[in-house]
Amino acid sequence: MVRPPTRSDGEKLRFPIRFAGFRLSLSNGFVAFAVTICLAISAAFVVNIIHERDVAVGVARRGAENLSESLAQQASETFDAADGALRVLSQHIENKGAGLPARVRLRSTMAALIAALPRIHSLAVADEHGRVVVSNSSVTGVQLPSVFDRPYFGYHRSHPGLQLHISGPARNKLDKDWVLFATRRLDHADGSFAGVAIAPISLDVFARSYANVDVGRLGNITLFGDDGTVLVRKPLASIGRRFGNVGFRAGPSKNLSAGWYIGRSRVDGILRLFAFRRVRHRPLAVLVAVAESEYLAEWRSDGRTTAIVLALILALIAGLAITLRELALKRRQAEQRLAFAAFHDALTGLANRALLMDRLNQIVTKRYDAAHRWAIVFLDLDRFKVINDSLGHSVGDLVLVEAATRLKRCLHNGDTLARLGGDEFIILLDDIEDMAAACEVAQRVLCAFDAPFVLAGREVSASASIGIAMSRNSDDRPEDVLRNADIAMYRAKELGKQRYELFSAELLTRAVDLHELETDLARALER
Repeated sequence: MVRPPTRSDGEKLRFPIRFAGFRLSLSNGFVAFAVTICLAISAAFVVNIIHERDVAVGVARRGAENLSESLAQQASETFDAADGALRVLSQHIENKGAGLPARVRLRSTMAALIAALPRIHSLAVADEHGRVVVSNSSVTGVQLPSVFDRPYFGYHRSHPGLQLHISGPARNKLDKDWVLFATRRLDHADGSFAGVAIAPISLDVFARSYANVDVGRLGNITLFGDDGTVLVRKPLASIGRRFGNVGFRAGPSKNLSAGWYIGRSRVDGILRLFAFRRVRHRPLAVLVAVAESEYLAEWRSDGRTTAIVLALILALIAGLAITLRELALKRRQAEQRLAFAAFHDALTGLANRALLMDRLNQIVTKRYDAAHRWAIVFLDLDRFKVINDSLGHSVGDLVLVEAATRLKRCLHNGDTLARLGGDEFIILLDDIEDMAAACEVAQRVLCAFDAPFVLAGREVSASASIGIAMSRNSDDRPEDVLRNADIAMYRAKELGKQRYELFSAELLTRAVDLHELETDLARALER
């Protein structure tokens, strides 16, 4: 069952639903639901993409940390081997001396050590003057250059102590290769400086190990000295250069044996993840760096693919929501048209009899007090049948439409204008003070019909006869007041048309008598 509209005639009807505590129309409900779904999916995508990035960073970090630990262990084993060989040489000289027979045996020992330790390709001993007195290739050292100018020689001469010292990198004077020097001080029996035991370690030892490690095209591996000097690097660059404030030597990382951080390289400005590990018992550290653009490349590629798929899904949801919204709007418009058609006149768009009676019943059921008054202005066009017969029903319809337009201009807010049927119109005046207010409306209506109607290129004169009836108390029935206004309207027609008449008790008595007379006449004619 279609219910009558409860809002003003010109206002669109809405069919609201509740969504998250708000009142929304059905069409907007689809949009709100789609937006909520899209936001939820987008939020899930953002959370997932952040999680996947954290996973990618974690994998890169653990890989770099494991690699730095492995390379630091390798460096430790290399220098431990060199230290062991130098200890053997030092003990041999301490026990056997440095004479020619002892040098021959010492050279044999050197050859055995080199054969057992492939990471060390030469050994030598220099006296307190920097002259090489024996090496794995010579027992005299005559053909070998002096090491007096080497930094490690000056270091051992001025620093008592038999611990291993690592220096370099530097070019080997014999083969011009880059080497690191592992050296130990030799002392005479009285503790004075006796010379240096030397184990040059070629950088190729580290380069061969680093060559098999994949750190990406923009990654690098660096073996640093404790002062920040680059000892070994893959790719080969900046050898011997000192970086005083490299990341693992500054801030919280300065006192850590291992750690990681993300930063930009001071050399090329590329953002990298760095993992460092200090070499056990040695003033060295291994730093592994992987470029963010490379270890996040797969994450970015997957993210772009997922984003494209997500965009397609969101577009599909948006398209579906728009389609459903359009369908809901069309349905609502159809319902509005149905509701309007059920309670409005199709020709003039005015309220029809059903809506008029509903408004009348609303007035009565509100149970106003006795002071509340309402009135009905009953209007009938004069000689409308003549217009239809002479000019045609199409012109008659135009007269009705124009009459409705002029009548609307005569109303105030709260008044109801309805077409009762044919050429009869009703104006419902709610909450008026007295009959004079109703008469004022009727007078405006009469004035509105003074000017002729210009329709289809011709002028058509039209007038109206008006009857007015007012409620007397809260017990008045709507149909009674409507009947009274109808009686008054017919009285206006009898008195010459184009005027208004007020209902009175005498008119009701006269109408009853006329009705009885018409009934008797009809019965006589039947006989």
